[in-house]
Amino acid sequence: MKKISLGSMVFDLLKDQPEKQLTARQIAKQVFAVYPAYCMAKREASTHLETENDVITQLAAEIGAHRPALQIKHPQIKTTAGRPKKYIITRKKRKKRKSRQQKNKALFAMVNLPNC
Repeated sequence: MKKISLGSMVFDLLKDQPEKQLTARQIAKQVFAVYPAYCMAKREASTHLETENDVITQLAAEIGAHRPALQIKHPQIKTTAGRPKKYIITRKKRKKRKSRQQKNKALFAMVNLPNC
């Protein structure tokens, strides 16, 4: 059986729910429901995780701690600025911003000045 990482689980869960904003805790609850063997192995390997809630809390903490690496590996994952951070995969294409050079070129064309 192939070992799957928590980051891959998070990405798969978010990918299956595009445009839906989820907190790390909500994602952790879904990981617990969808990947029970992973969670039970984590619980058995730890001396501190005694209840299901302990495992969910630990998963949420790990998701938050690995957020920067997760976003580097999966740039489709975005987060909100506030707290608690909400994770989202959006299918909308971001409008490409005009570069400063493109803006200046357009400005020069409007006022009929030669390009510098």
